[in-house]
Amino acid sequence: MKTHMKLTAIASALLLTACGAEPILEQPPTYDAPTEAVSRVSSGEPESEESTEVEETTDALIGYGGEALERESFVRSPNETDPNSNWVKCETDYGFIAVFDGNIYNSYDNPEKFDFENWECTESCEAASGGDLIIGVGDEVGGLTCSRAGSHYCMAPGILDEPHLFLSFACFDGEAEVTGYVYRCYGDEAYMDDGQLLFYPDGDSWRGLPVPCRTEYFTYLMNDGGFVHAPFQISLGTVYDYPSLDIERDIPQGSTAHMRFVLKDIGLAYGDGDFSGFTISSAVIVSSEKISD
Repeated sequence: MKTHMKLTAIASALLLTACGAEPILEQPPTYDAPTEAVSRVSSGEPESEESTEVEETTDALIGYGGEALERESFVRSPNETDPNSNWVKCETDYGFIAVFDGNIYNSYDNPEKFDFENWECTESCEAASGGDLIIGVGDEVGGLTCSRAGSHYCMAPGILDEPHLFLSFACFDGEAEVTGYVYRCYGDEAYMDDGQLLFYPDGDSWRGLPVPCRTEYFTYLMNDGGFVHAPFQISLGTVYDYPSLDIERDIPQGSTAHMRFVLKDIGLAYGDGDFSGFTISSAVIVSSEKISD
């Protein structure tokens, strides 16, 4: 669990940078109609075979979503200090997400689906059968509207000759009412703040809402010994961020609680800087209610 907490803390900073007030894409290239191997979220329909074919030219590069990337859009980072480095990157004004259409299981509501001895869920799950989608500002999904999105690709001629997606993020306006279990950290876990809240939706509570691209299921160990089998966890900040709510009382230090939340400012990110890949999601609590089990 501590390994994933470490990644959560590091990735949370990345996502806050992406969805914060200061833009990380100062002058991103604009793609009015990117060639897509996946569907645009706003259309809701997959593109025809003709539209997914990228014209074969010597300068054509293919992105994660099957979109054409201009070779000239890959430039050296202004922060690169090694004069011998040949790494170049490209920034876009669209990101990648999936629409969750699966289920999330936990040992509180679904104990029959867990092997407690081996800390495993016995259910085979798929997070998004429809695959990943390209999303840009103004696109709508699950009652939410994309307010910011972007992707970063990198290449290193002679080392990595094809575009590698090392960051994708999307931020959303709107609110979503969901239920699930909240893990309140003690503060002595690796890289976690005192009172940090990690939220795991339950059942089909998140169905129809966006999740990061390349999302995969993982079995999380809760601090009370329970398990959650989910394709993502959502960082909600700390209890001290919400002095007007009763979260301090509803979720005591180091406990797990079943909650109903209205969330806003939902942000999703996928990162793959070291070619291992991880996802992070964040949101802000508008209102909360403890569910009596």
